[in-house]
Amino acid sequence: MERRTVDRLIYGVIIIVIAGLMVTGIVVRVERRRTGQARAKAEQLVSLLRAEDLPAPSVDVAMSLFGTDGGAAAANSDNPLALELLAMRVANGSERRPVILDRDLFKAEAAVLAVYAPDKLPAFEKYVARMNFADTLPEQETP
Repeated sequence: MERRTVDRLIYGVIIIVIAGLMVTGIVVRVERRRTGQARAKAEQLVSLLRAEDLPAPSVDVAMSLFGTDGGAAAANSDNPLALELLAMRVANGSERRPVILDRDLFKAEAAVLAVYAPDKLPAFEKYVARMNFADTLPEQETP
């Protein structure tokens, strides 16, 4: 091989390696930022749940469940059909007879929305306000 061809080959490999390292660095930086945001939001959610005396997952579980955007809990919170299906499922597994629910069943969802989708919280609270509630859940023992 000619010296010139070898030089071009070496320069090409060096450029490809540098470009790969740059892309990897950008991906790692974005992922760390997302992880930091997810951890901060998860910590906020866990503290809100504990302040309401509701069972709270660990911060790591909340991070994996809700990420940075709240996942499905936040995405479907303003969909009327999804809200009705949620109410039917928590009211009764058979989805056939109305049941008076405990308000605590919806406090956790409100906490998720307060952290991950605060713009959707008023619509959810308006939906929940039209329901009938009673104290139907046994009191939780605090560990």
